[in-house]
Amino acid sequence: FWHPNGEVIAYLPQEYKKFNVVDYYTKGIAFFNLKTGETHLHPNEKLHHLYNPSFGPKGRWIVSTVHAGMGFKHAILLIEADGLEVHDLKIPGCRPVFSPDGMKVAWGPGDHELSVAEIDYSKNPPQMKTPRFSIKDEVQKIYHVDWSPDGSFLSLSRGPNGKGDISKPGTHASACEIVGVHAKGWNLIAVAADRTSDLNLNKAEKDAFVTLTNSGASNKGSDWFE
Repeated sequence: FWHPNGEVIAYLPQEYKKFNVVDYYTKGIAFFNLKTGETHLHPNEKLHHLYNPSFGPKGRWIVSTVHAGMGFKHAILLIEADGLEVHDLKIPGCRPVFSPDGMKVAWGPGDHELSVAEIDYSKNPPQMKTPRFSIKDEVQKIYHVDWSPDGSFLSLSRGPNGKGDISKPGTHASACEIVGVHAKGWNLIAVAADRTSDLNLNKAEKDAFVTLTNSGASNKGSDWFE
């Protein structure tokens, strides 16, 4: 995941040498500088079992899920990028991502819901406000939310429940939403991010969201560029 200065790629090293598709199979955070070619580790040696991290726009904070680690069963954390501060944002679910202005976070409270809420930085520690809106799908799973560069839209993955098709090269038999697992019938859609009310995708008008892919060929984990 990119640092906002565009010069550093941060990543989550594996906990063990043998690869595993499990999303929290990680230990620490590493930072690779493209200009110098050097890598340094996060100063907090207690960081482990993180996944889906995201930098805030100024590079001070990282928001991430932790699963079965650091004293948490499952939580979303605000992590100081260059220090030791770690704060539980006390919101359920996983896969958080900062808005481009750093004032909001989008995440998945469950397999069939995505939410958007503001962070109150005036609190010590920072706290999440009541969600502005949620996107829900009672039939299909929805995951991997991401912001457009101007903060106007959210893209997300949507598809049926199931296990991976291990007949596909390089894939694994695990939950269909995990990247690295071939998920038949999964596609990408986009939703306006300025909503103030919940959106039920099963009952929504056609113009409430835009279909970005329709091949159903395991389309997940979208990212935006300008």
